[in-house]
Amino acid sequence: LKKCFPNNSPEDHEELLKATLIQTGKSFFESPILWFSDISKIRASISNIFGEDELESEYKKGKGIIVIIPHFGAWEMLSLIISHKYPTTTLYKPLKLKGLEDKIINARSRLGNTLVPTTPQGVKKIYAALKQGGIVAILADQDPGSYGGIFSDFYGVPALTTTLVSKMAQKTNAPIFKLLSKRVDSGFEIIWKKAHEPIHDQDLQISVDALNEAMQDCINQDITQYQWSYKKFKSRPEGEKSFY
Repeated sequence: LKKCFPNNSPEDHEELLKATLIQTGKSFFESPILWFSDISKIRASISNIFGEDELESEYKKGKGIIVIIPHFGAWEMLSLIISHKYPTTTLYKPLKLKGLEDKIINARSRLGNTLVPTTPQGVKKIYAALKQGGIVAILADQDPGSYGGIFSDFYGVPALTTTLVSKMAQKTNAPIFKLLSKRVDSGFEIIWKKAHEPIHDQDLQISVDALNEAMQDCINQDITQYQWSYKKFKSRPEGEKSFY
């Protein structure tokens, strides 16, 4: 938080930290409910859905849709919300705990969501899904590690950022939508919003920069609901000391 918001006072940082930890605690208790509850119960907790008309209009064109999601709010809800209505393929990083991974995969895929690992074989499957007119969902703020990325500013701090979304956009010209689930007093709001055109730019750096701007646009809905505990800045430019 200090790196991303250097102009905040120490008191502001403390308040932001406290509010962020409260939201992190909500995520901790929400996740198993979202994994194992009936979809009707989950949908009943949604007070508003914004922007889905535009998504449906693009979906009917049959070009496929790329959906980019940040670790924001009740993000575990989103693969269920999408796959309940649309054929969905989601990229995920395999977990180290096999027993837990199997349970989570079963929970996330119970409405027809196809989960594929971040491997060359998995990437082929998401291209195939787009070609068939389906929706591909990606947690686009993850550190891609050895799977491919370039540095791009995220709240003014260089962050290794995936190039996969940009390469998919360049190769398929599929529309890209941002998606988030925001906690509100009445439950949750689902917000769909089409990403700005620079994300389709043929210059990879311009496209990746636009991807991070899109993630920031989502997070700015309520900064406290972002999962700041995720090691977004794990990878550093050569010669720079680790944050963690």
